Amino acid sequence: RAYVDDQIRSLREEMMEGMEIKMADLKNSCDYKILSVQDQCEGQEANYNSLSELMDSKEGDLRSEIQDLRTKVADLGKVDSEGSDSVLTRLERLEAHLNSSE
Repeated sequence: RAYVDDQIRSLREEMMEGMEIKMADLKNSCDYKILSVQDQCEGQEANYNSLSELMDSKEGDLRSEIQDLRTKVADLGKVDSEGSDSVLTRLERLEAHLNSSE
C-alpha cells in the first residue's frame, strides 16, 4: 500500500508541476495579448487626437475664410447694393448651418 501511495503522490506532484507550467504559459500569453491591445489603443488614440486637431484647424480656417468673404461682400455692397444683399443672406445662412453642425 505504501508503494501505491508513493506512486500516486509522485504522479500528483508531476501533474501539478505540469499544470503550473501550463498556467505560467497561459499567463504570459495573456500578458502579451494585453500589451498588444494596449499598444493598438494608444496608436488609435494618437490618430484620433491628430484628426481632432486637424478638424479644429480646418474649422478655424473655414471660419476665417467665411469672415474674409463676408468682408469682401460687404465692401461690394457699398458699391452695388442691389445684388450683394442676397449674397450676404446666403453667407449668413451658410455660417448658421456651420454653427448648427457643431
